[in-house]
Amino acid sequence: AVRDFLLNRLLGQADSSNQADALLLQNDFTQDARKDLTVRELLDRAAKSLGPDQINSNFPGQFLVHAEILHSMGRTYLGVGEAQKAFDFLERSVALRKEHLGKDHPLTLSSLSSLAKASLECGKLSQALEQFKLVYQEQQKILGHEHKDTLLTLVNLAGTYRELGNFFLAVQKLEEAQKLLSSTLGDTHPYTLSTMNN
Repeated sequence: AVRDFLLNRLLGQADSSNQADALLLQNDFTQDARKDLTVRELLDRAAKSLGPDQINSNFPGQFLVHAEILHSMGRTYLGVGEAQKAFDFLERSVALRKEHLGKDHPLTLSSLSSLAKASLECGKLSQALEQFKLVYQEQQKILGHEHKDTLLTLVNLAGTYRELGNFFLAVQKLEEAQKLLSSTLGDTHPYTLSTMNN
């Protein structure tokens, strides 16, 4: 279902005839179909079918599918610099995953980590800090303190401390992450090298 959505409703909109069909179904004008859509425009068109009522009619009762699609849309919006739109999708994904998987499931934590990044990009620094702290604590329990995802969250936590002006904690967390990344992944791994540059 997720693959179908991404291939047909999102990427399939690059085809102008598919765009025209989709626009007709949304009671829009077919002359809005274009050959050179941007990724942002594709996302915006796909987003119209992802309101709470629309997504349930497209994928009835498939709440984990809803969560995955919302997570993918949020991450993609974040990637194109649309932090507020990302925040809205990711917030819904986190809520669904908490409800259906539990607050400490790795997929819930993945959505919460993405939501924390969106919060940071939206300037909601205190909220981002609390979200990253929660993700980090749960990942340490579930994945262990040397797991790649746990360490990347530690790097994000350090970056959030830096944004808040707490340079002491930022440096402390970065040094801890660098040491663990180096011992776990090696000195030449891209994540280790990236942390050295922070």
